Amino acid sequence: MIKKALSLLLALCLLAGVFCFAAGAKEPLAASGNIGENIQWTFNSETGGLRFSGTGPLSNYEHPGDSPFSDRDEIITVIIEDGITTVGSYLFSGCTSLRHLMLGEDVKTVYYGAFMDCTSLQNVALGSSVQSIYKSAFHNTDLMNLYCANDLTWFNSTLSISSENNALQDSGTNRAFECEIDLCGETVFYAYSPKMKRTVILGSGATEDFDWDMNPSPIRNGEIQTAFICNEITHVSDWAFFGCNKLAAIDVEYANKDFVSTGGVLYNADKTVLVAYPEARAYMSVIIPQSVTEIRPGAFGEGASYLKTITLPKALKTVGYGAFEYCENLATVNYGGSKADWDKIEIDDANDPLEKAKRNVTITALDLSVAAPEIGKTPPTKITMTHLDAMLLPVTVENVTWSPADTTFQKGTSYTVTIAVKAKDGYLLPKNAAEINATINGKTAKYEFKQEYNEHMAVTQEYALISYSFPPVSGLMFFAITVEGGTANADAAKAGATVTVTANEPPKTKTFDYWEVVSGGVTLADPKAKKTTFTMPADDVHLIAHFKSVIVGPGTPEVLPGDVDGNGKIETKDARLALRCSIGLEKYEAGSPEYLACDVTKDGKVGTDDARFILRKSVGLKDPEITWE
Repeated sequence: MIKKALSLLLALCLLAGVFCFAAGAKEPLAASGNIGENIQWTFNSETGGLRFSGTGPLSNYEHPGDSPFSDRDEIITVIIEDGITTVGSYLFSGCTSLRHLMLGEDVKTVYYGAFMDCTSLQNVALGSSVQSIYKSAFHNTDLMNLYCANDLTWFNSTLSISSENNALQDSGTNRAFECEIDLCGETVFYAYSPKMKRTVILGSGATEDFDWDMNPSPIRNGEIQTAFICNEITHVSDWAFFGCNKLAAIDVEYANKDFVSTGGVLYNADKTVLVAYPEARAYMSVIIPQSVTEIRPGAFGEGASYLKTITLPKALKTVGYGAFEYCENLATVNYGGSKADWDKIEIDDANDPLEKAKRNVTITALDLSVAAPEIGKTPPTKITMTHLDAMLLPVTVENVTWSPADTTFQKGTSYTVTIAVKAKDGYLLPKNAAEINATINGKTAKYEFKQEYNEHMAVTQEYALISYSFPPVSGLMFFAITVEGGTANADAAKAGATVTVTANEPPKTKTFDYWEVVSGGVTLADPKAKKTTFTMPADDVHLIAHFKSVIVGPGTPEVLPGDVDGNGKIETKDARLALRCSIGLEKYEAGSPEYLACDVTKDGKVGTDDARFILRKSVGLKDPEITWE
């Protein structure tokens, strides 16, 4: 009886705990609301940004967890605007995802446990009016960086910090910065340290959208040397760093999913968009990555007068307004695509330096022709360029060499020709072989880009080697002719000779259909004619004659049961064809000669039994129930 009573009591206690937990669970945070009479708040669930505006104090709460904003793992950034004077007790306690905090200029007091157990809190910006921080306000936080609107003397001597705020005090000692602090988005703010010449963009979500004159960026500062973008920033406006003419690098926190920095240049995560190029990154020659398809408005700012040469990728599709407006010394644009590709790029207004610079386009195709080796002849050192107008070809030939270097071509030897070419003015040779289609005599050739340097490691010339290996030299320069299903008037012929081919006589159930050119690339006089001609190329030729089934007599195909391929014999391959037909791998039309030859049981369908009977017949076994005539 006592055991039953204890079990019942335990069950009731557990049940009560479940109900208590369910009763204490908080609903998801709404998009907006009021706290007190004069303060409003908004919450962006996509960015985790919570922002308070209005006047007066934010409410105190008696215990941790009492506040509607406590124990929330969806809150990442808290912005408290000017006009609010205090942050109440336990207001944000237990917000374990909270990482960024900005207190406005009118906040004087942060009460007990306001940010207690905010274990991810790393960046705090304090307004200039803060006087007191109560016990445990920042207890058990991961605070690393403290951005102070006042000087650090105020932090060390004037500001009253009570006990159990070790993280805050440690940051004040080691990681406190005197900064200019201001909003630059709904829940995004920046802190500029005049001492370090560094701006940090903090918070979560997108910056406000700026332009170059009507709504200039508040981040703009002529003294900034480096900038840093934290993980939770999802959008940085065009023109955000415009006018920062001492800015040498824009860095991005390691886990940011939307941006990446390479060499201090800001790109989107997959490097298809160049967002901002630091104005003080003073390189005279710049190469834009091959992946970039878009350069954003104002990307090169107003201090890029150092830039003289830029290399743009073939993938580029869009150049935004004013991206190169102030690059007045830009003299050369090297482009990875052709002139036709360049003409497709959408270049917005105020990019005159880009339009006026000398433009070099990349060669994407090059067709060369050289006399093929003939026994006893001297290797040629001149080549013919294949083009509608040879004068328009974008390269000059510098040298032609043969390997091995025989004085005359020898029978049975394979020779390789190598042609050195240089790009003409206004053109570029691609550095990567995958970016050009180079051919010799219509055959794919090997392409290799070369550079030569002087003693100072400066490039003195650029050229490419294009090479092709010919097949071994034939004694009489005859090339083989192979014909399946027919015959040729010769087994081999010299290049330029006229060759006649004739299809074999087909079985009664078939007729000639067409010729297939397997190799040699010849053009037949009439590919549908049983007898036709072609001109022999300087290569072997392989042709196949194709036949199709026909109906013999007044509508009934004349077939030999079991002779599926129509060659007049019953063989194991006929059994294989019948088996494939029975399982749907051969699509013979019902009533066709092939289908009727498969159906040796004459039941109007082709099954595995038909294939078995044909196989037995092919090896000499008899089945009395099958008529083979």
